[in-house]
Amino acid sequence: MVGGAAVADTAYGLKETPTRVVQLFVVTEDDRMYELRVDMPKGTPSERKGMAVFQQARDRLVIGKSRTTAPSARPTP
Repeated sequence: MVGGAAVADTAYGLKETPTRVVQLFVVTEDDRMYELRVDMPKGTPSERKGMAVFQQARDRLVIGKSRTTAPSARPTP
């Protein structure tokens, strides 16, 4: 399999408590899958803060070629 990545940016609960969810999915060439997810209240200052957290975490994300080279990235169980 060839590795790849996708980003999902969705909102739900628009009538009650609007929530925005931003997710990054990464699948490595050796079939490991990683997910980075941030849930935040939509339309609030916390949404801006949540996006900053997501972007900073995404920019620091390192996924090595073997399980031992990326101790901070954990595979999805």
